[in-house]
Amino acid sequence: MLTRQTVYNAIRAVKPDTPIQIFGGHTHIRDFAVYDDKTTALESGRYCETLGWLSMSGIQSKSYRGAMNPKGVPNPTMKAMSVKTSTASAGLASSTSPSNLTYSRRYLDWNRLTFEYHAAGSQIRTFDTTKGVAVTQNITTTRQELNLTSLYGCAPQTWCISCAPFLSNGSIFSLLQQALAATIVTTARADKPRLIVLNTGSIRFDLPMGPFTYDDSFIVSPFTDAFQYLPDIPYSVASQVLTGLNSGNFPSKRSLSTESFEFSQLNPSLEPDSCIDPPVTHDHLNTKRSYPGGRIVRRQSSTLTPGYTTSDDFGTDGDGK
Repeated sequence: MLTRQTVYNAIRAVKPDTPIQIFGGHTHIRDFAVYDDKTTALESGRYCETLGWLSMSGIQSKSYRGAMNPKGVPNPTMKAMSVKTSTASAGLASSTSPSNLTYSRRYLDWNRLTFEYHAAGSQIRTFDTTKGVAVTQNITTTRQELNLTSLYGCAPQTWCISCAPFLSNGSIFSLLQQALAATIVTTARADKPRLIVLNTGSIRFDLPMGPFTYDDSFIVSPFTDAFQYLPDIPYSVASQVLTGLNSGNFPSKRSLSTESFEFSQLNPSLEPDSCIDPPVTHDHLNTKRSYPGGRIVRRQSSTLTPGYTTSDDFGTDGDGK
């Protein structure tokens, strides 16, 4: 907050009416914030999950000779202060003259269907470029070489980061709690009580119902940190650690994780092969073992939901196909 105020106010001190557009990152959110009538900020999700689109009209230029409002495409219509004064603008300076700027913003899910939908006309027929196809083949080959499609187990339900209350049955952190409680690294100390502290940032994505592959283990938690432990610490001392960490002025960027675990440790009755179709190979009539070539099938609900809807300073209409 202090850095944002310092930079923004420094610009406004010498350029009181210059439009400012901020592009943010690292905090892993989709958001569009209004600072003043000539300043907005856009952050487009996390890990290439979102393509953020921003357009502005009304900037005066002596060198630009193109169309100010191109035909055939949506043009910006929103004033920076037309919806509400952003809470992000608290404590910040503001411009000193009225603004003629208008804005639009969209959050596009990062996948092929989205890009094809927004590609213009005949471009869809040439959507696959030679370089693009080569990259896809390279990725596919590398995934097979790294055994990323190897099946670890089967998730009987979906556990998520934010779609369910924290530590509820659908919360991935409740699953993590069970997994950590069942994971014993030093078997000689299995009968000793343990207090495990970790950063919730170690979990990066939901775990959907269906097959859980080697690749999923990195998607859910991409860290290789191992347990670090101090033996025989009195509980009166150990119980103060979490409060001490949470009371710090700046949270650590270092995420704590644990050694990986298989779902079979939680539920030995799960049959991993039930999550995968027989692989398309010559011996598919005699075996159902999982290996690259098999078609992983995710079991998903047939009930349609609105999906990922973002609420920002311009409302809730920013999410597109």
